[in-house]
Amino acid sequence: MNLVFTTDDLPAARRHRAWQEALCALYVRVDSRCDAVDDYQGFVKESAFGAVTITDCLIAPQRIDRRQSHLARVDKDCFYVALTQKGHQAVEQRGQRLAYGPGTATLFSASEPYVLRNAEPHRAFYLEIPRAALAQRWQRSEPMVTASIGTQYGMGRIVANLCASMVLEADTLSERTRARLGERLVDLLALALDCAPGDVPGDEATLRSERLRQVKQFINAHIGNPLLNPERVAAAHRTSVRALHYLFKGSGMSVSGFIWERRLERCREALQMPSQRGRTVTEIALAAGFSSMSHFNSAFKRRYGMTPSEARDAAC
Repeated sequence: MNLVFTTDDLPAARRHRAWQEALCALYVRVDSRCDAVDDYQGFVKESAFGAVTITDCLIAPQRIDRRQSHLARVDKDCFYVALTQKGHQAVEQRGQRLAYGPGTATLFSASEPYVLRNAEPHRAFYLEIPRAALAQRWQRSEPMVTASIGTQYGMGRIVANLCASMVLEADTLSERTRARLGERLVDLLALALDCAPGDVPGDEATLRSERLRQVKQFINAHIGNPLLNPERVAAAHRTSVRALHYLFKGSGMSVSGFIWERRLERCREALQMPSQRGRTVTEIALAAGFSSMSHFNSAFKRRYGMTPSEARDAAC
């Protein structure tokens, strides 16, 4: 693939500005707001397959806006299809929002305003497909931003595998062969979109639910570590604290609140178990990750309306 841009050879302090100057203003015409401006990491590579362009792109956590003013200088009418390799991203367009990550492909219009958000590094293949080429093959109404395909099974998997193979072999293929492959890729993509159910396993709710389950499982497994905090949880899952807080948003509890709740529940369970009678309240609290007995006692009474000793006695 042809290398369009990389931050590898740039000083850390220049990377985000270079990204904006080389790409956001000229290459794709968007605005970018990034949290990692002091050490931006990213690259863009691309190959043309006839009318279809495949871009291999790594971007740092940021928000990307494509506004109406950008579209006035764009003469292409096309769709993007994002096939995520790493990380998670969300697209907002036409008043709708769709999140995607590994195992999903998501279609949205490159010819209308949109917002992309990723709270962690995101790498994906972006397919740029002329609207007319896809419309000719689309069996139902015109695809909307809500179009999403699972790529771990069925037609979605075939599309993802073909795309990966095309990227891998791009430099070995003739221009004519690449063009023919581009046509076949659009054929298969249209078929996958036509077959895709409205609610796929990779939709936003399912992705967030699975990630939240994994994070909670990690917290439960390490609850006895007194140093466990949102920063350590985020680092263990290779994400940012901001993304972690977003993941817990809507669950009714913050990350720190969940850690404290699980520690208190672990203590209450131990205090009520006959097999734990030989352990002191202090030993039980320390094993659950509490490092201050005064904080533990006050938090326990606030949560359960009784002291730890009273909870033990009530279980007798």
